[in-house]
Amino acid sequence: MRVPSTVRAGPHFAFAAAIAAVALVAAALLLAALVVLHRADGPGTRLDAPLDEAAVRVGQLVDRGKGSVRVALDATGNALLTLPVAGVAADSHPTLSLCFAGPPPDRILLSAETADRAGAARLGVLGSTRGGCATAYLGRAEGWSGALKAIRLGLGGEPHGVVELTSVSLNPPGVTALFANLAWAWTQVRSWALRANNVAVSAATDLVYAAPNVAVGALAILAAALALLLARLPGASRSGVLAAGLSVLCCWLLLDALWLHQQAFTAREAFDRYGPGRDGPRPVASDDAPYVRVAERVADALGDDHGSRILVASASDFAGMRTAYHLYPRNVYWRRDHELPEPRFLQQGDYLLLLAPTAHRVADGRLTYPDRSLLGPPVAPVFVGRGSALLKVR
Repeated sequence: MRVPSTVRAGPHFAFAAAIAAVALVAAALLLAALVVLHRADGPGTRLDAPLDEAAVRVGQLVDRGKGSVRVALDATGNALLTLPVAGVAADSHPTLSLCFAGPPPDRILLSAETADRAGAARLGVLGSTRGGCATAYLGRAEGWSGALKAIRLGLGGEPHGVVELTSVSLNPPGVTALFANLAWAWTQVRSWALRANNVAVSAATDLVYAAPNVAVGALAILAAALALLLARLPGASRSGVLAAGLSVLCCWLLLDALWLHQQAFTAREAFDRYGPGRDGPRPVASDDAPYVRVAERVADALGDDHGSRILVASASDFAGMRTAYHLYPRNVYWRRDHELPEPRFLQQGDYLLLLAPTAHRVADGRLTYPDRSLLGPPVAPVFVGRGSALLKVR
């Protein structure tokens, strides 16, 4: 009597899964061994940059000592530090480790001054240092060569914020520093932005020894090949293809887990930034904050008057469009091709919202047009703010 295939599917699948598990473990160990052989510990030693000799070129030095340096960012949220590391060969120290006490900066621009290059060579940007420390791999950076003179750290964050740097070290080739770089880079995520929604981007794609998709792809290929080889053992026939497929599936899920990690973080960050709070929704926390504030000021000025026309004028299509959007559902008019219609189309009681940059002005109580042959209507200011003005046609 022939046994149905569904009865044999259970043991067959379990056997293939066992082969896939063995292949994955063997592939991971083999890749780790290759990394160890390729990046074996070098003859050099760890070098700690002297923080007490740090020069602050942008921002303000708060205090410094042997173990840390505190810097206040300027009004634009930037600071620039220079750390001397004279006499160090860049090739012998391919990884750079940074640690902060307290809130880290939002971004760090790395640059290096070398003896054979004029000025500083840009190495890359650390988009995130959550956890307080970061280890950047600089072995493939274009400017990381020759004898080092100094390292520059461009710090960015909240204006007038204070950043405390506790250690900056250069590490020789070694497995410990390498895996510290992978652990940092693979678990970091970029801050949430509209353009980054549903996109998984590593926090430091150019400062990591191997990107997650490259490493997991190599693991999948090697595990699938080992699974096919193991399936040639006696009693393992017909399990090779299934075992290889399961190996690739597990690697795919591992890569997807990294993507879900980023999505979970960005979801939490987006909710914290834009979600409802004690004072309701917070659109002023978005990039549209300047236009939201202008729209709110116009709404306060007009009150319950929802019938009067509001004509938005700006040479910036984005500024005009976004402000008009936040003024709806009022009676708003905005056109992309020109700022305001000719004077004959304006009527008494209309409101004109001028947003910088704009070619329209007010002179002698009248609205002026770029075309001097057009005589604008008399207007009265309702409010005049920084970069905006609301006028009422008389």
